[in-house]
Amino acid sequence: MEESCQVMDGSFVDRVDAGRHLATALEDYRGSDAVVLGMARGGVAVGSAVASELGLPLRALIVRKVGAPGNPELAVGAVSETGVRWIDHELARATGADEAYLEREVERQVGEAQRRQREYADGPGIESVRGHPAIIVDDGIATGASALVAIRSVHGLGASRVVLATPAAAPQSVRLLQPQVDRLIALRTPDPFMSVGLYYRDFAQVSDAEVICYLREATA
Repeated sequence: MEESCQVMDGSFVDRVDAGRHLATALEDYRGSDAVVLGMARGGVAVGSAVASELGLPLRALIVRKVGAPGNPELAVGAVSETGVRWIDHELARATGADEAYLEREVERQVGEAQRRQREYADGPGIESVRGHPAIIVDDGIATGASALVAIRSVHGLGASRVVLATPAAAPQSVRLLQPQVDRLIALRTPDPFMSVGLYYRDFAQVSDAEVICYLREATA
C-alpha cells in the first residue's frame, strides 16, 4: 500500500478549498477513467472540487451510522447503501443493543441510505465504478468506521483500484485503513486529532439540496 501524503500546517477555508488541495495530491488521476465517490454529505462537497479539478465523474456514496438504543447520535457501527456493515460489538453490548435491535437498525439505515441515493440520483449510479479506479473522498476521518464501510462497499462493487482521500484524518484511523486500500491520502494527520470541523474555517453543514446541486453540476 502507498504511503499517505501529509501536509501538517494550516487549515482549509472550506470543503471546496480542501478538495482543490486534494486534487493536487491526486494529479496523476487527471483525465483517467477513475470515478470520484464523495461520501454524502460533506464528502460530496469535497469530492466535487476534486472531480472538477481533475476532469473526473462524481458519484455520491452513502454511509449511515448505526445508533445506540435511546441515543442515536452514539454510533455503534455503520452501514452503506449496498448493505455492507461494521458493528462495534463491544460498544453495542455496553449500550444494550442486542442482535435483534442491531438487525432492525441496520435494515432501517440501509433503507434510508437507499432512499437518499434515489433522491440524489442524476445519471449513472455508484455501480459505474466496476472495473474503474475509485477515489473515495470524505471531508474528514475521525474513528474510521464510516470510511471502512465505504472501502468494503467499493471493493464489493468491483472497483479495479481503491483510493481513499481526505483533508484530515486521525493517525490511528490512517493506520487502520491504509492496509485496506491501494492508496491513502490524508493532508492533515495531527496527533492528538480533534473534531474534523477544527481543520476548516467554514464547516457549515451540507444539505441534501446542495448534494444534489453538486452532483448535477458534475453531470453537466
